[in-house]
Amino acid sequence: MSVSIAVIIATSMRRTDLLIERSLRSVYAQENVIPWRIYVVDDNACQEEYLSIRRRVKRLRDTFFSTKFPHGVPDHWYKTEVIRNSRTRGRSGSGAWNSGAMAAWQNRPADNPLYFAILDDDDEWYPQYLASCCQRLAEEDFYAVAVVSAFHRYEFGQDRPIHLLPEHLTLDEFFIGNPGWQGSNTFIDAETFWRAGGYDESMPSTQDRDFAIRILEVSESRGQNILVNTRPLLRHHAHTGERVTRCQAGKHKGLDLFYDKYASRMDTSIHEASLKRAERLFGYRRQSVKETAHDVAHYRTYEDEPPVKLVIGVASSCARNVKNQLSSLERQIQQEPKFVGQCHYLLLTNGDREEAIKFALQAVSPKNFSVRILDLAEQKRHYSRFPYHSVFELNAISRKSIAFSRSLLHFFCWEEAKSQGPDCRVLILDDDLQFESLSIENGALESKKLNFLGKLSWLIKNCDADIIVSPYSDAPALPFYSSLRTQLLDLYYSLLNFVRLDPDTNYASNVRSLKEVSGGDDYYYDFSSARYDHLERPVAWQPVSLSDGHKVAEIFSAFLTDIQYLNEQANITRPLLASAEAWNANTGRNSHRRGGIALYRNLSLLVEAPNLSPTIDRGEVSTQVRRSDFITAIHMVKNMGVKIEEVSLPLRHHRRMQNGPGEISATKLADDIIGLCFYRVFEEFCDGKFSSKRSIQDRFSRMVEDYLERITINHLRADQLILQLCNLLTQNERLMNHSANLHSQVIKVAKTALEDFRLDHLNGKVLEQIEKVREITGSYDVASQIRQIDQIFARAVSSGAIYALNGYKLWSVINGARPVGSVTDITPAEAAEFV
Repeated sequence: MSVSIAVIIATSMRRTDLLIERSLRSVYAQENVIPWRIYVVDDNACQEEYLSIRRRVKRLRDTFFSTKFPHGVPDHWYKTEVIRNSRTRGRSGSGAWNSGAMAAWQNRPADNPLYFAILDDDDEWYPQYLASCCQRLAEEDFYAVAVVSAFHRYEFGQDRPIHLLPEHLTLDEFFIGNPGWQGSNTFIDAETFWRAGGYDESMPSTQDRDFAIRILEVSESRGQNILVNTRPLLRHHAHTGERVTRCQAGKHKGLDLFYDKYASRMDTSIHEASLKRAERLFGYRRQSVKETAHDVAHYRTYEDEPPVKLVIGVASSCARNVKNQLSSLERQIQQEPKFVGQCHYLLLTNGDREEAIKFALQAVSPKNFSVRILDLAEQKRHYSRFPYHSVFELNAISRKSIAFSRSLLHFFCWEEAKSQGPDCRVLILDDDLQFESLSIENGALESKKLNFLGKLSWLIKNCDADIIVSPYSDAPALPFYSSLRTQLLDLYYSLLNFVRLDPDTNYASNVRSLKEVSGGDDYYYDFSSARYDHLERPVAWQPVSLSDGHKVAEIFSAFLTDIQYLNEQANITRPLLASAEAWNANTGRNSHRRGGIALYRNLSLLVEAPNLSPTIDRGEVSTQVRRSDFITAIHMVKNMGVKIEEVSLPLRHHRRMQNGPGEISATKLADDIIGLCFYRVFEEFCDGKFSSKRSIQDRFSRMVEDYLERITINHLRADQLILQLCNLLTQNERLMNHSANLHSQVIKVAKTALEDFRLDHLNGKVLEQIEKVREITGSYDVASQIRQIDQIFARAVSSGAIYALNGYKLWSVINGARPVGSVTDITPAEAAEFV
């Protein structure tokens, strides 16, 4: 079997001498096999060490092969690249190995299967190591996902053989300890590596055992073999110098995380044997994970804040969303009765569902606030006054893009706020938000009512930001596929835990894992470029307001029902949480992340810049992609000096109630990726980082390709997790015991939902879609789009303030009134110029 081999060496703690004299030298000494590529991944903290490694690696390669190539080593011969660890640092090589694996994957050859051969910087391979791994693959009739080799442990001047046999590769063996699978004897198929999730970067130790367990699960579920070289083929140096894994605190933390994952899957005897070994070798004692006491969160009430007038602007084409939001606002004002009559809900319709939206309004019939529907007829009637009608003149008003809808909504809200007087302010909301929050209360996940209007009143009167934005609670505002991997990981481990519980006992919530991960950014996001330690750390699924007094069987039924929402693109794990600390803080960080919650204190900004996003031409049809809110906010901050501040106003984004079945198509993927990469490039453009149109295009292309590769590996993992979930729902004997307490149809429907989702969206289809996405993005002229949007913004900067002033006067003429604070008179001729 002909394969391409990428060698990945992680180096850290300034062990460059060992890297050069031992590990890398042993790679160059390999016989009968030439690696396709060698990646040395620097995990040191200082730039100087990285530069030193590059120089010394080049010198070693040149001198090692100088006899064979006296006139210079050819580029392809043991081609070696030194790269920085771009992921989690200082975690026993896990982030560095994943960085090397990602670099190899992105450049993978098209003609041969790719295998990763991993090596520590203080270990060494014997000359026949790689050749023996390839020989084992060639001897196998069936496809093998990995080859693991026996080795010598070198300690106190002696080699001690660590024998490894095929029968040692079982889950129970790895639950108890490590029978001999380490980084340096891992020779693994690249796709299998990513199907298993790579190395868990949350674990400062014990990651080898964890990785091996997940590889075993992949091989078993797919009917593929793991091969063993029983002859020692490498030397592991168990020296007494500084090592990441010798840190006791790190070792204990790694074991904590290991048992969080796997303790519920161990039989009693296996669990006891595992803990005894951990205590004997590392002084580790497992602490109880039960939460016996809960911190009481004190949320500021804002009850004493006087009411303010507020225009709440919403654009919608969904009657269900409108009905839910109106009902939610009515309940909110009942909770804060000072605001009766102070809120004015302005609804801009879109699409062909106006009658359903009007019927939803009649069904709610709110008593405590006014509602005005701007239907398509009224939008057309007043459209000539819209200051940016020429920008959107090619867009049908009945089928508006998000950018068009938001810009038009801003204009009408600006007019409405002016009509309410100088103390009125504007709150722009997405239509799928509700006036409640999701938080952890008394050790469980609960829906909580906060005094949102009182806090808005405080912010309007005391904050100095022009615009205040806020993150949501519950489901993140992301394309659904951007959080699929982490959700499926949580569901898999949660199902494994459920099937071992007694169905007739009371359910006890344990939100510890959610509390631990939710303190950091991006814990719900598969494609984060800022952190990676959350991707293989499971977070237990939690019911909302269902834990107390319910049996395990009831909660398990709710869990299985929740799984079905995946087909409706709903996030069902890792919710965004409201916290008392964030809520009580009235100042936040500067931001340009303008999303679905935005309080405009400076009303002129509603009309001084339109919402803009790039356009994609598809023959006779053009579409505008998402992220117009980010793009406009970046322009405001970078070019207009606007202060946008992020403060906690965590309305609930409840996707289970709001979503319907959806398709992940190549066109949709391309639109999302173009929008995501465009706003990032646009930000760099505003910072003056580009010198030419070509440099803009190159930066955009690199971002797109990086995103596509991450989509590929995350969907490989997601596909694998769905396969394992389906197998578990079918085969697990303990689950069958639960079925006596549940209607068997619930289990069947959950399994069918997962199978349908895998068939519709994963299982190879993503790879086909990605090639189509490459075709779409490859011909996209991002530089021209940036220039076009920048020019529109430049014109808006010069004319927007004038419009805001004159439009304010114009309102007075049209309505025959003079609001407080109006400026000089306007003549009928002047008014005619605007109408």
